[in-house]
Amino acid sequence: MGDYTPVVAGGQPETFTASAAVTGGTPVEVTGNMQVGPAASGTQKYVGIAGHDAPAGEKVTVHMPAGSIEEVAVSAAVTAGQHVKASGSGRVAPFTVGTDAEVLRLGLCVSGQATVGQTCRYLTA
Repeated sequence: MGDYTPVVAGGQPETFTASAAVTGGTPVEVTGNMQVGPAASGTQKYVGIAGHDAPAGEKVTVHMPAGSIEEVAVSAAVTAGQHVKASGSGRVAPFTVGTDAEVLRLGLCVSGQATVGQTCRYLTA
């Protein structure tokens, strides 16, 4: 297998686009491909803490937990905000909450992909 480096190393900040106004120092969740908004109560799409205030449509730095952002090919369509699991052949597929065993969850998709064989990006759990 060839060399691989995560898109963003664990614990490093990443830049997203605010889908709604966000306030620095508050939790944000994935709302679309490389987009975040204020985290809803009980969200399963939490990605980190906004590094500064940002109005909708502007870039915002997000301080993520220890996870890294990985880029892997999909075996089925995956949308931003969905959790993913390994699907064999070095690819990932949607993780089904309540059906799949929790131990199978790899992380949260931050940039989806509809085309099989193309890559999505996900924040490791």
